[in-house]
Amino acid sequence: MNFFVGTTFHLNKMEVFMLIAIYAVLPMCVSSTIYYVDAGTKGSDSNTGQTTDKPFKTIRTCINALSSAGDECHIRAGRYHEPQFPIANKKGSLSQPIIIRGYGNENPVIDGTIPLKPRGSSSWVRGSDGIYSAQINQEIWQLFVGEEMMTNARWPNASWSDKTVFKNSHWAKSASSSTRGTMVDNGVKNLAGSRLNVTGAMAVLNIGSFNTFTAKVESHVPGRSSFTYKDTFGSIKFKPASNQYFLEDKLEFLDNDGEWFFNQSTKTVYVKTPDGATPAGRIRGKVNYRSNA
Repeated sequence: MNFFVGTTFHLNKMEVFMLIAIYAVLPMCVSSTIYYVDAGTKGSDSNTGQTTDKPFKTIRTCINALSSAGDECHIRAGRYHEPQFPIANKKGSLSQPIIIRGYGNENPVIDGTIPLKPRGSSSWVRGSDGIYSAQINQEIWQLFVGEEMMTNARWPNASWSDKTVFKNSHWAKSASSSTRGTMVDNGVKNLAGSRLNVTGAMAVLNIGSFNTFTAKVESHVPGRSSFTYKDTFGSIKFKPASNQYFLEDKLEFLDNDGEWFFNQSTKTVYVKTPDGATPAGRIRGKVNYRSNA
């Protein structure tokens, strides 16, 4: 059957059915484009982004350029410091998905950290306990030395580097005499023997079967095995002898290599580096970005 422009023709029911079937299996011809991003010197958001020689500078610009099914964004190796790059109203298909990926075998790093430098002309100071400290200008909530994430100073000790933060054996255990609002340590980790004053610390409390809560330690006396907290957790399955906890957010807990603490009021960072060497030139902090986007 031949179609000619300007010709009038009529189709019977069988011919209509055959045409519908043919169009259903034929792939749709949709033009697609591969865009490239490079955080290095070649990258510029004023480029076309369509070749590796003229790549975009930012991932956000590349994502904004994705407009058709089958479009792709290939991100070159490097560090990308972008607060956010919303992905919305992008529609691909099963046969032509929209793809955002690393370029070839390269591994780009989307980095929410910034280099940390001591305030003004000061420098990192090493204490006799091996803890380095410095005042900085930023608010941070996560710390890296080199590529390794440090662990919030905590009691009992556990760390990200050896994955002990995931081990139940690194939690302190509750005594059966604990009540809601009062945690009594069972002595295995020996809170009393630690001689720590944990008043003001943040307690991570696994006290509701599978439910875990966080509360500030309201009162504690060094040498005692119990502390109090405000119980605002509503109806929970409270079984004292099965409960457990650990404590964070006090400088006194910083005693292990790879731990850190941040004093928000003075903006002072404290860290015990894994290798004992100065953090200068290799320390980065994760910050809370504010964006008007």
